[in-house]
Amino acid sequence: YHPSVKGLLTEAFRMVWALFYWNLRKSLFWWSGRKGDAPCQNRSDSGRAFAWSGGSVFGVVFLSAILVYSSMRSIGYEVTWRQILWPPAWSELRGVRANLFIQQARERYAAGEVREAIQALTVAYQLNPSHYEVAMMLARFHQAGSPQQSDRLYEQLLRLHPEHRAEIARAWFQSLLSRGQLEALASLAEAQLAADPRQTAVWTHALLFAARKRPDATKLDRYL
Repeated sequence: YHPSVKGLLTEAFRMVWALFYWNLRKSLFWWSGRKGDAPCQNRSDSGRAFAWSGGSVFGVVFLSAILVYSSMRSIGYEVTWRQILWPPAWSELRGVRANLFIQQARERYAAGEVREAIQALTVAYQLNPSHYEVAMMLARFHQAGSPQQSDRLYEQLLRLHPEHRAEIARAWFQSLLSRGQLEALASLAEAQLAADPRQTAVWTHALLFAARKRPDATKLDRYL
């Protein structure tokens, strides 16, 4: 048994080597402009090396794609064939992975497992920091246990998602107000007055409220 297997492997290696060797010699023969019979095993074997190589590469890629697709689907990733086979779509895979952890966070939170929900959201945020809903949920979760982390997330959200500025500012305002962070609340209100003229009355009231609660009236005079 052992010699026969060894012989098959040897013949397979010789076949691959011969394909490229004879096709290369044949190509050089024709490119040099020579006449007569080309140095090849058969006239009909032109291009066999390229066909064999292309078929092998295609087979490996196809089998790898099936394996990756099946593995990710079995884990729970909502991946598509386009995202597996089309290289420009590979950047979407981070978002696909993030979506799985978002779903896990919602399930953990519905089951009352807040700590596990925060852990799942943290992983989703690390995979896709630009995901608006993930960052907002994580900022809300951190308001009680990690207020400084919550403030950093709200600040980053204002910078990355100006189209949601009004919603982000309202959520951050409620968080600062519940913790009595009047200095930060006044800074937020002042920034919102400049950024959102449609809500002037609301943020003016918030600004004056924060200023009146301070022991000194220096900033209140400036605000007035």
